[in-house]
Amino acid sequence: MASPTLNWYINTGTEGSPVWGTEITGSKVIYFAGPDTTASVLDPVTAPASSTKFPEEMWVGDSPFASGVQASLYEQDISAATNTNVFAITFSTNPTSTAPVLTAWDTSAHATTAKELLAGTTLVAECLLRGHITSSNVATGAGAGSIAAGWKTQITTTDTYKLEGDTFFQTASSAIDAGNQLRFLLSAFVPSDITAGTTGHDPVITCRFTFV
Repeated sequence: MASPTLNWYINTGTEGSPVWGTEITGSKVIYFAGPDTTASVLDPVTAPASSTKFPEEMWVGDSPFASGVQASLYEQDISAATNTNVFAITFSTNPTSTAPVLTAWDTSAHATTAKELLAGTTLVAECLLRGHITSSNVATGAGAGSIAAGWKTQITTTDTYKLEGDTFFQTASSAIDAGNQLRFLLSAFVPSDITAGTTGHDPVITCRFTFV
């Protein structure tokens, strides 16, 4: 059987009635953004004066940013998070034979995890990028999934939700049938000593799977 075709989407609908009409193609970038971002102007995240914070918003747009769509269900305050339908990967045409894995690498070569968002900073020497699979093998019209309690209470040293190559990753609860989806959340710790700019903050989010 041939490999499934993967299509990545952002939900532009609601939690209970998601709309997966905006595809994240290879030319698009997922941006952690500041609170003043608009559809045409990116507001960079400002580092906190001390400790860490989470980005205020999340957008999907061009690179460089010129036109974007907000991930409106993204929640900065993960401790009170309720939205499960932010991102989805649809496995079109064919099923997987094993449960897919969601992780991140420096580049599409899938060889290293040295970028700052994956390796951390002096203040937080941990993977900063976090992800959580909220639904596995669900139909495109399915409603809300579930958020693990640990997602809401994680701290910088929590390993469970790190996305860092083959060291830390999220695994779906089952294989995915043809036409069904894997849904997930993304966030990131932003420490006070994070480097300004995009250098080191542009890893490649990867979905790995097998098929027969």
